[in-house]
Amino acid sequence: MSGLSRIPLENQPHDCVFSPNSDNVYVGLLTGEIKGFSYTEQGYERKLRVRPSKKSCRGLDVSGDGNTLYAVSKDGSMSHIDAITGQTAAHTQKAHGEPISRVKLTMPNLLATGDDEGVVKLWDTRKPEPLRAYTHHFDYISDFHYEDADRKLLSSSADGTLSVIDVRNNKPEPVGHSEDQEDELLSIAPLAGTSKYAVGTQLGVLSIFNSKQGWGDCVDRIPGHPQSIDALVSLGQSILATGSSDGLIRVMSVLPTKFMGVIGDHGEFPIERMKLSGDGKWLASMSHNEELMMTRVDDMFEDSDGEDDKEDMEGVEGVQSGEDAEDAEDAENTATATATAPDSDSDSDSDTPQQPQPIKKSKKSKQNKQFIQDEDFFDGL
Repeated sequence: MSGLSRIPLENQPHDCVFSPNSDNVYVGLLTGEIKGFSYTEQGYERKLRVRPSKKSCRGLDVSGDGNTLYAVSKDGSMSHIDAITGQTAAHTQKAHGEPISRVKLTMPNLLATGDDEGVVKLWDTRKPEPLRAYTHHFDYISDFHYEDADRKLLSSSADGTLSVIDVRNNKPEPVGHSEDQEDELLSIAPLAGTSKYAVGTQLGVLSIFNSKQGWGDCVDRIPGHPQSIDALVSLGQSILATGSSDGLIRVMSVLPTKFMGVIGDHGEFPIERMKLSGDGKWLASMSHNEELMMTRVDDMFEDSDGEDDKEDMEGVEGVQSGEDAEDAEDAENTATATATAPDSDSDSDSDTPQQPQPIKKSKKSKQNKQFIQDEDFFDGL
């Protein structure tokens, strides 16, 4: 059992980011402070403490070499900070006219910021002025996700829409923008190994978008969370960690859809943000209880020897057709075990991934009964 489980912060955290090339994690706090910690399985040590703004630090990201932190604040300012010395290399006082809610480094030297009025700006980190601004959202930007292979930046907003920006395109318009989903969109995570993305909503429904079918509307909705899904992290092929307002961190498989267990509990406080370390070992989560919870996730699943998969293939009646030629080719080598898996996702990709074994020492609570005891939970998906 690891000795590292929680890092006390003395103030409420808003965001965190792991260094890409060291065992360091940085946390932005309500007071405007940024604290940096080195960590091992046995414990932690504070390495950095800096306060670039007197207002709360609401978003953090880090450069690819781990040397520079990008921090955004409630006062609309943006700072570039040396992650080693804590010295401020650049500070833009009025980067946005409204409080900034999110920041994301996309390509090297290309930074995206989003504010409480839905404005998204792209910045060359070497220049003081933004390259361009996008105004297609009208409520706060809740999350960013960047796909490096396609140079696409996904943004979710409380206005109920998801948009896609091509960061190479000079036009101040998105290349994709969904219809109003009639619910606040709060978080984004890719379903690894597929063309799909999961989006958490205020009503606790997980919306699935498929880039192959365009961005106009979601292709599936997965109910089950009793409260809002404020944070999402991809843990593996079609495996998600979800952070909800009920304070629980759940793990679920999406293709096919299956609840797998609870791995963390922030008590009565809602999960605000979650981040996965670059090596995939640690999941950091934060709430209102003035601490950073560190959960070891790389050894969460027992290795499968393939026997369960062999049994699941018995009684196969047919193969689900793919959405296009690529999916159809994959489907020729994969069967959907409908007879033995009644809860599988009707919109799942045909290339169903190998199923992990149940999580060790899964935690259950009264709050979680609604999620795991409803026999009709996956009906009609």
